[in-house]
Amino acid sequence: MERRKHLLKAKSKTPVRTYADFIGEDSKDLNEDYSRIGNSSVKLTDGTSLNESPERKEINQETWGSSEAETIASLKNSLQSKQQNIEDLLVKHDELNSTLITYKAQNNSLHKELNSCREKYYQLDVELYLLRENLENKEKEISQLEHELDMYKNTEKTQKQLKEENASLKEEIKNNKCIFEAKLKKSIQKNEELIKIINENNDCITSLKKKIAKFEQNEKLHDPDDFLIRKTAQSVDTKFKIEKLKIPRNYQSSLSPDRNLILTERTAKTESSLMNDLKLLLSVESPSKIMSSILHLKESHKNYKKYQNFYKQVSALVQECSPSGFFTSEPTPNQIWKWITRLLEEYMHLKQTIY
Repeated sequence: MERRKHLLKAKSKTPVRTYADFIGEDSKDLNEDYSRIGNSSVKLTDGTSLNESPERKEINQETWGSSEAETIASLKNSLQSKQQNIEDLLVKHDELNSTLITYKAQNNSLHKELNSCREKYYQLDVELYLLRENLENKEKEISQLEHELDMYKNTEKTQKQLKEENASLKEEIKNNKCIFEAKLKKSIQKNEELIKIINENNDCITSLKKKIAKFEQNEKLHDPDDFLIRKTAQSVDTKFKIEKLKIPRNYQSSLSPDRNLILTERTAKTESSLMNDLKLLLSVESPSKIMSSILHLKESHKNYKKYQNFYKQVSALVQECSPSGFFTSEPTPNQIWKWITRLLEEYMHLKQTIY
């Protein structure tokens, strides 16, 4: 018993009750047993007294002597059983105490594990939050890439369409080029024919030169003073107006037959009027500039014919390549130039988008 008390004090901090602590409780239990048996007058206390009559006392002494031994024996048996129960309970108490200590140690270890699990949970929660943010960013990137992929697919479709349109435009340009080359050949042939015609008309020009020279010579003979004045006015650079000096003269004709034989009838007035008309038409002041103006007009007419034929061919090409009703009348050079520049700009834009 003393060894068990020592072990209980060492193992548990709670006070352990000894055997003496249970005596008061056992006396109470014995009194309850007496009351159950029917001998309520007998109690196990220090001040026990029997207040009974002598006759009753003598009768009861005999019965009490026989029943007392039985009662004491039963009480001893119950006391031993209770002591055994107490010892069993103490053993169980020791076992439970040791179990409690192990449970406390396990509880502490579980608390530590719980704290570590909480820390891990917090770390995992932080990692989960970061992973969610990363996932949202990845989803945004994926949506952006999908949008770019759709745009790329659309650009591929547009590129295919542009390639097809470019191929059709190339074919159309090729056809128009063939038509333009054919028309250019025709215009070159026409220009060659015009050159031949001009070369054939050179004889007429030379004859006209001869007529002009003859007219100037006749003008010299007809009125030499007026001719000299005009030549002087052409050669001298002055701001003053030079006029013919008017000197009254009295001309008389002689009746010499030689004069009538030398001079012949001429059309001076007709040539003079023709020369004046040419000067007005060519906007020149002297007959000597008429020839140079005629040659200049000849060259200009030649170039004009070339440009006119080229202009007509380009105008016809523009009208053929344009939609019906785009030009209500023949396009002007400015409209043709705008049409060609717009066509070239569209072609260069298509070329840049494809390549």
